[in-house]
Amino acid sequence: MTGRTSFDVRADLEHLLERDLLGPWDGEAEELPPGTSPAEQYLLGRLVPTTPAAAPAAPGFDDPGTVDREVALTDDPDDTDVEPEATVRAGSMAASSLGLSFSVPAGVDTVRATASWGRYEIGDTFSSANEGLKGRSVYDIAKERGRENFDTLLDVVIEDELRTVLWPLPPDDDPDSWKLRADAWRHPLVLIGGSDAGAHLDRMCGAPYTTAFLADTLRGRKLVSLEDAVHMITQAPAELFGLRDRGVVREGSHADLVLFDTATVGTDEVRLVEDLPGGTARLFAGSRGIERVFVNGRPIVTAGATTGELPGTVLRSGRDTRTVPVPAGA
Repeated sequence: MTGRTSFDVRADLEHLLERDLLGPWDGEAEELPPGTSPAEQYLLGRLVPTTPAAAPAAPGFDDPGTVDREVALTDDPDDTDVEPEATVRAGSMAASSLGLSFSVPAGVDTVRATASWGRYEIGDTFSSANEGLKGRSVYDIAKERGRENFDTLLDVVIEDELRTVLWPLPPDDDPDSWKLRADAWRHPLVLIGGSDAGAHLDRMCGAPYTTAFLADTLRGRKLVSLEDAVHMITQAPAELFGLRDRGVVREGSHADLVLFDTATVGTDEVRLVEDLPGGTARLFAGSRGIERVFVNGRPIVTAGATTGELPGTVLRSGRDTRTVPVPAGA
């Protein structure tokens, strides 16, 4: 970073956010730094269609330090195309490298890429200067230090030599949004879950969703009953996947059981561990309040510790499953 200021870094990151959210667009070509892939930045932001009048800030992104960038969708004014780009895109879906998409209403010729650097939570840190910051938001740290969000974020990650784990905070963490989630969970065509099948071992950790869900049901938001929560993570997926004699406790079924303490069940903090081949890191979170786990009637966890027993087996389609009809219109 020799010869570069925090303003230079800020400009680069804003540009990467712009490119990452919008993807390629017609207009003046700008080259990214060599070896840089916008899709790898994992920047927190959203797109807001704007009109010639000032548009309100995106909900949840109004804390100090928010960065707004307007990007024109119209063609170069010197271009001689018959139809301007805004007309072509009006009402169509525009995809981005983050997997986001949005519809550009007719008459709108700009969109605003909004980033909020304060809405990141500090995860694992790797320097003495950052001790005690884990679990705190950049916004709170910046407010405490009397600095801007972006500059605070730079201070933290530079101390860690850019190894800091950052968690984007959800913009929809309000009670109304959680009520909508609970309504969706109760729909017969919806399953809860928290996994991307291991595609991002060092960037997200969805494995603890079951214990986190139980803890939230018992001692948190209490959006569903304990009985419904257990059903959602056991019988509901077993029936959808057609697993024979699994997901329920009854005579003749496989004795796959989890015994947990309702007063303590939950998940530990997510942390990085380097236990993959070659010392590669992955995210890991332990559990709390899991007293016993049985697979096929044999204990594999006792008092929170593994027993060494391996009674499980690979399930085979047709042998261990039944065909599940797809509901009409699903």
